[in-house]
Amino acid sequence: MDKITSSGYKAVNNEANFGKPIENEIVGGTHLAPEIITWDGEKFYAVHWFDGLPRHDKLNAIRFPHGLIIWGETIFDCAKRLVEEQLRMNVKSAKVLTIESYVDKENHWHIEPEILAKVSGNPRKPVKNSEIIIFELENTPEMAYWKSKKFKKFISNHLL
Repeated sequence: MDKITSSGYKAVNNEANFGKPIENEIVGGTHLAPEIITWDGEKFYAVHWFDGLPRHDKLNAIRFPHGLIIWGETIFDCAKRLVEEQLRMNVKSAKVLTIESYVDKENHWHIEPEILAKVSGNPRKPVKNSEIIIFELENTPEMAYWKSKKFKKFISNHLL
């Protein structure tokens, strides 16, 4: 069901579809898409998408839960939903560590909060063509969004 705000903005399919751009807006639109770094206090959990994250990455992409925020959803609710959908785990707590912002080759403006989510439960693969990757900081794999060295430095700065 579509929602209309007091400003007259209409959310279609619960996604932020803003219609025709105004002069100072990025032509391709804006995407608010959190990257949820899932961690249980010792290990990190990611998904290896053999066919790429649907509508997103190239083949054989490894990444943390990631996706668009849904209209009206809080960052915490979004983290809970994405982790449940992509890892089948529970989120105990979540906090925004940083926010990345860039424009991609299709001229979409990406605003990507990097969220650390403390998780619990046993991960289960979300779809047939995927597998769960469990790792500790010292053996971080190369991922679609994070290069190993960059991730280790980022996490060391925020956790240690």
